Amino acid sequence: MCQFQAREMSVEEIHQLVEDFGTAARRAKDAGYDGIELHCAHGYLLAEFLSPAVNRRVDQYGGCFDNRVRIVDEILAAMRAQVGTDFPIQVRLSSMDFVTGGRTEAETYELCRHFEEIGFDALHISNGMYASHPKDQIIAPMFTDHALNMERAAQVKSLVNIPVILANRINDPKMADTLLKMGKADFIGMARGSLADPYLPAKAKEGRFDAIRYCIGCLQGCEMPLFMDDQAGCLVNPRCGREFENDLAKATTSKRVMVIGGGPAGLIAAETLALRGHKPEVFEAQKHLGGQFRSAAFPVGKGELSTFVSSLRKSLEELEVPVHLGVEVDEAAIASFAPDSVIVATGAKPLVPPVPGIDGANVVTAEDVLLGEVEIKDAPIVVCGGGEVGCETAEYIAEVLLPHVPITVLEMQDDILMDMMPFTKVCLIEMMVQNGVAWKTGATVRPLRQTVWCTRMPKASTSCLPRRS
Repeated sequence: MCQFQAREMSVEEIHQLVEDFGTAARRAKDAGYDGIELHCAHGYLLAEFLSPAVNRRVDQYGGCFDNRVRIVDEILAAMRAQVGTDFPIQVRLSSMDFVTGGRTEAETYELCRHFEEIGFDALHISNGMYASHPKDQIIAPMFTDHALNMERAAQVKSLVNIPVILANRINDPKMADTLLKMGKADFIGMARGSLADPYLPAKAKEGRFDAIRYCIGCLQGCEMPLFMDDQAGCLVNPRCGREFENDLAKATTSKRVMVIGGGPAGLIAAETLALRGHKPEVFEAQKHLGGQFRSAAFPVGKGELSTFVSSLRKSLEELEVPVHLGVEVDEAAIASFAPDSVIVATGAKPLVPPVPGIDGANVVTAEDVLLGEVEIKDAPIVVCGGGEVGCETAEYIAEVLLPHVPITVLEMQDDILMDMMPFTKVCLIEMMVQNGVAWKTGATVRPLRQTVWCTRMPKASTSCLPRRS
């Protein structure tokens, strides 16, 4: 990992930066863009100048409000000199820093009035800094309230005469329309919603709301890969960022395809096949679509995950793809169907090690618990496996099923939730603590007297949940 020491920019470097912003604006105009947005939010460089939590300078670029905002004043002037007055320039800023000593809500209103006075054409109101709590974050996770920033945006709108854009955790076009009617803002930004479904505006215009692939706020595709220097995408849109690999061009030969499994993989495969002109049919052994994504919607705060499966079901209906539920597929069934191709998407199953007691009636899987297919007795519970599935299941039991029963999560690694996006991890740990869920790391299960056995599950499957009778 690269180690470096932050230092204060020299005045000469600031002047060069101002000039660079101006020439960058000119290049954007020359490239044919309709306008640009200056990023002054989220703890990036210009946001650092604006925030007293970071800016400790004592020269003309630090200290009082006028000094901290000076660099933005100069940048706007430099950009205007390059692009003229008829080229839109808007600015994005956080409504609050949400860190101790940072810019407060009151100073944000002062800043918005100032930005209007110096000539910005619109204000894009976002939230927080990377150092702030995930629930106040710039990319709000699923545990966050929808439109969490709407009241501060509405206050800004009442103070200025230029358009105000509201963003963050707004994933529903009807919600966006309602916020506009309430006067909270003039425009609604839905960036993650466009990653999840680039056709969201068209579907909304056509009234096909049940066909929209809604953003579920998981951050697993758009944000988590960035922490691993990987390619960003979207959990509910596997083509996001990889559109060049499959442009959905019509196939030269239409094939009859048997898709075995009605989970996310099977449903996406069937949808893709149909869009390309093939003739798929889906066969699912259970009576419900969705596979493990269905049970994944049951933990507290994750109900929106069900919209993914629901939108896929609707899409297959529109594409006239036959779906067969409660059908087990064997060799005879494949031979009878006589497909040109077969896609097996049956998902993972729990790994059950051969240890004494693992087959006892007091050992159940997390998925069975979440789906309500087993009864848990009012007695101390141990969840073996401190990944996302195990911890979410433990929290679900503690908050919904048995609020006063002691629950302990055992994890072999040095920390729990190692497979969870850091922003959502913070939120879930707080929920676990609030509901009394305990956990032990570096722990393994041994057979002692009446001890109940369990095991960790593969990442793609579920955790085991032992319960004492």
